[in-house]
Parts: sequence; structure tokens; C-alpha cells
Amino acid sequence: MAKNPFFCTVLLLASLLQCFPVRADAGERMEWGDLHWGIKYFLLQELVLDAPVRFEAGHRFDYLSETGLPGVQTIVLEMKANDCPFPELGSDLVLVKPDGVNPAGRDNRVAIRMEPGCHLEIYVEAADYYSASVFRD
Repeated sequence: MAKNPFFCTVLLLASLLQCFPVRADAGERMEWGDLHWGIKYFLLQELVLDAPVRFEAGHRFDYLSETGLPGVQTIVLEMKANDCPFPELGSDLVLVKPDGVNPAGRDNRVAIRMEPGCHLEIYVEAADYYSASVFRD
């Protein structure tokens, strides 16, 4: 019996997709601990730091690094805003709560500060490291 090359190709592609599944959660809210270098993230909510420092939902950010602050159980995530409309400005430290998550539970606010050059420092308590962030992938 002769084999159909089209059928063999389709069968091969289907078996490869089983080995490399497509992520079903692409574009969904990320946890702070899931943010990694080399990936662009998008804000899920408006981020208001100091007037006029304001980023609309959907603004894109690049993940830069993560460090721990010894003795205070805090992780500092560093991100940079793409297409920043005010690169010369900075902001004071502002508390931000991820919208729509944990409304009656633990206070999961993070502290965010922006340095000139649109460089964000996000201070996350270690206890909140695996809680919902303000970013999606």
C-alpha cells in the first residue's frame, strides 16, 4: 500500500504539536514571580505614579532584572517602559494594588518608583511574590 505524503506530513505535524504545546494562558495576568528577562509585558491597568507620570493599560514594558533586599524580605523587579512619553521625569514611591484581585484578603499592594529614563523599580514583599501582578504577557 502506497503512503500518502500529505497524510504523513499532517501526522508528523500533529505529533510535533503534542511535544511543543501552545500556551493557553498567553496574554493572561502574570504573577510577580513569573516575570522573566527577555519578555515584553503589558499593563493590565492604568498605572499612576506622580502627575504627570501615568501609563495607560496596555503600555508595554521590558523586564530588566530582579534582586532581593536582604533582611527585609522584599524583591525588587526592574522594568523599563517602551515608548515612554516622559523620559526625563521620575516619581516618588507609590503604593499600587493590582485591580480585581484579592479584594477582601491580604493587602497585596506593591511599591513602585520610576527613575528618569522610564526605569521602574517595583518592590514586592516576598509573601506576595507568587500573587497577581499588574502585567500580562
